[in-house]
Amino acid sequence: MSFKLPQNAVGVRRTVGLTRAANTMATKQFPEILNVAHEAAMRGAMWSYESDPDPIHKIASLLAGFALVTVKNKDDIRKGNAFNGRVCLPFFDCPPPSPHVTRMALLPETAEWCVYSLSNDGKPKVKCKKHGYEGFCECLLLVSKLRS
Repeated sequence: MSFKLPQNAVGVRRTVGLTRAANTMATKQFPEILNVAHEAAMRGAMWSYESDPDPIHKIASLLAGFALVTVKNKDDIRKGNAFNGRVCLPFFDCPPPSPHVTRMALLPETAEWCVYSLSNDGKPKVKCKKHGYEGFCECLLLVSKLRS
C-alpha cells in the first residue's frame, strides 16, 4: 500500500509496517487500494512474484523477503528499523547504516533504482542505476550480494 497510497496518507515511518493511523486513513479514504493490497497479501508473496501482473506487487513481495533477511531477530520485523536502513524509500526514515554499507534507494524524481554506498566523507559511490521492475530486480540482487 505504501507505493500506491498518496504520500500524505502513508506518511513516513521507521518500521516496515504501516502505522495504525495510516492504516485507519487508508481504510476510510482509500478502501479500494486497501482491498487490492489485502487481496495481494492473501495470495502470498510467491504467487505475486511468479504470477501477479502488477509490478508493484512483485516489488513488494521481493522487498518483504529482503526485509526478513535483514532482521537480526523476529521482533525487528515489527519494531526495528526497516531493512536496517539499507533500503531508502520515500516512506521510510531510518537511521542510516555505517558509510561503507551498500544500500538501495528509489529516486522518486527519476523513478530510478540506485545501489550505492557512502565514502568516509559522505559522498555517494553509485554502483548501479536502473529503471522499472527489471531494474529493481537487478538492484535488489546487487544489494543482496554486497551485504556487509
